[in-house]
Amino acid sequence: MQEAEIHKMSHAEREDAVNEIRLLASIRHENICRYHEAFLDGNYLCIVMEFAPNGDLSRFVRKGQEFNKVRAAAPSDSAGHCVHAPPPLHVTDHCG
Repeated sequence: MQEAEIHKMSHAEREDAVNEIRLLASIRHENICRYHEAFLDGNYLCIVMEFAPNGDLSRFVRKGQEFNKVRAAAPSDSAGHCVHAPPPLHVTDHCG
C-alpha cells in the first residue's frame, strides 16, 4: 500500500494523484501490479496495489542486483492491450 499526506499537497498535486489513480485503475497487464482501491484515512491518501512477493524494481536497483530487461519487457503483441477504460473512482473517508 502506498500512502501520501494529502494535507501537504498543493491543489495541482492532488489533481495529479487522482489522475495517477485513474491511470493505475485502467492498466491491465501481466507484468504490472494491479490496482485494487484508493481511500482516505485521515490526512493520508492510501492506494492499495497487488502484492509483489519479490518486491519492486526499485528494490533491485537499490540492492545493485542485475535486472533482466528482456524478461521485464512486455510482449510486443500485447503492448497495445494493457490500457482499458478506467472504472469509476471510489474514494472513501475511512479504512477497511
